[in-house]
Amino acid sequence: MTETLRGDQWQPTVSVNEAREKVRIFVKQTDGLVDGLVVMVVGEADKHHGDTGNEAVFVNIVGEIDPAELGRITKKLNIDVDV
Repeated sequence: MTETLRGDQWQPTVSVNEAREKVRIFVKQTDGLVDGLVVMVVGEADKHHGDTGNEAVFVNIVGEIDPAELGRITKKLNIDVDV
């Protein structure tokens, strides 16, 4: 999926690799404006803790995005974003 997004001119902005989880955030810009955001989180099962399967979460936001508004929304929803 990462290669597909890059091929469609999405720019990687965040890449986090942990032991059993990978996070990727991509943005798409047109004329200097952010008009798309994709967040992908893929986790592997931790069989030592009884997990039975892998997990994937994809979030795709389409439309003009104001970065200040994203910050305001994540704060209001109590989403912890460590940058």
